[in-house]
Amino acid sequence: MFALQGHEIVNDIGNVLRTAVPLIIYFIVIFVGVLVWCIAAKIPYDIATPQCFTAASNNFELAIAVAVGTYGVRSKEALAATIGPLIEVPMLLLLVYFIKYVHHRWWWNLPQSDALVDSEKGDNREDATSV
Repeated sequence: MFALQGHEIVNDIGNVLRTAVPLIIYFIVIFVGVLVWCIAAKIPYDIATPQCFTAASNNFELAIAVAVGTYGVRSKEALAATIGPLIEVPMLLLLVYFIKYVHHRWWWNLPQSDALVDSEKGDNREDATSV
């Protein structure tokens, strides 16, 4: 499907930009919104980070399947659904660097979760089971 839509993506950049700009805004707003909420709720970094990425990621696979099943593989709707993953991957990669920057540079001095603390202490489960 990406190969079939490749020509449309290159030749009809206006539709691509009309789809890409709202997606970029969506990723930033949702990710930062969840991040701010997690910091305000004093959620540790190791728990908040997956929450931010889970909230920002989408079900583009489902959107592509519905668009293709309903409108056909060469439709404008399928083109819009195809652009989603092409925007999502680079955006999530940029957000990885952003969350690492926030963790090391800004104000995330919250305690770690108990799960991470236990693993750092070297809690060896083998010793507990061999009685």
